[in-house]
Amino acid sequence: MAAVDVQRVFRALAEARDKDFYPLWCDLTYLWRPLPEITFRIYQVAGTADARVALWVAGSRPDRTRITWGLGVTAEAGTLTIETSIDVGAPAGPEVDDQVFERSAATGDAARAAELIRSMAGELCAQRWPITQESFPPS
Repeated sequence: MAAVDVQRVFRALAEARDKDFYPLWCDLTYLWRPLPEITFRIYQVAGTADARVALWVAGSRPDRTRITWGLGVTAEAGTLTIETSIDVGAPAGPEVDDQVFERSAATGDAARAAELIRSMAGELCAQRWPITQESFPPS
């Protein structure tokens, strides 16, 4: 992948953080205590040459239900896999969260990956029902 291609993908991630995830985080700071977190990290995928970029907003509702809106991009052997999810953890529940929303797509084209990042981030962060919904997913 050429440098200009990598720049396209990085730019799409930066835009998703500023355009989609940051407004979601801001909205939650008015509603939830303790304050939610907004995080951007790069990971090495264990035991491989692959890498993963993850962007998420996470916090606990007043009823202590943990909610995480997340987007991940995994780079592996010429393919970029873009995944989004909303995970819910019960206040006194198990350590493993339930995934109540999920989308994924893969491409070898950086321009297409950038489009997917933008559209999937927008769709994910528009899912505001977990903020107050008592059952998952909504009916």
